[in-house]
Amino acid sequence: MTRTPWPTLAAIGIVTLVGAAQGLRSDHSAEVQAASERLGQVAPTAGQWAGQGRPLDRRELEAAEIGGCLLRQYTRPDGRSLTTMLVCGRPGPISVHTPDVCYAGAGFKLEGSAARFTIDLEGGSGPARFWSATFVKPGVPLPVRYQILWSWSGSGAWSAEDDPRLSFASMPFLCKLYVIRELSTNEPGGVDGPTIEFLRQFLPQVREALFDGGLGRP
Repeated sequence: MTRTPWPTLAAIGIVTLVGAAQGLRSDHSAEVQAASERLGQVAPTAGQWAGQGRPLDRRELEAAEIGGCLLRQYTRPDGRSLTTMLVCGRPGPISVHTPDVCYAGAGFKLEGSAARFTIDLEGGSGPARFWSATFVKPGVPLPVRYQILWSWSGSGAWSAEDDPRLSFASMPFLCKLYVIRELSTNEPGGVDGPTIEFLRQFLPQVREALFDGGLGRP
């Protein structure tokens, strides 16, 4: 499938509203600024996956205290596609508002429960641990289903924490990554081979761009 999962944008909108309601500050530390600027250095291709950037409203990002955001749709030559959203900011705002909260606010329901998933990476970059869940939007003419992975990192190692606000509180900045894939009506949820293939190409590129230059913790 090639349709872009634009509920990603709806989730950002929900984060914005919550952030504004909580009165979050809009200032960013030097570390947050540096990490946000380096998002653009993440390579536009990951192996055979070609990425296409998507714009986001900068005012919404600032209201949610997101220092920087990289939103791309990646497509393989065979037509398989997925969307990534990588955000950076202070640990407090970035650690909260997970898909089980944001997508519920956009009318989606969680199928089953979220589960941890580990991906082994080569070259000393892994393992990478993600939360994985499937969301469905009922009551529409054509059912919409998404399989979503999400994880956090302040050092280049990706982790799926029970309490990310506490776990990452001491980090100078924090990144959160979403990987979103549209599912067909009868397609089983879970992490499939192409998604794993993509992440094994993509995550080392993120580490090189954001962390290997000395940002975050070694």
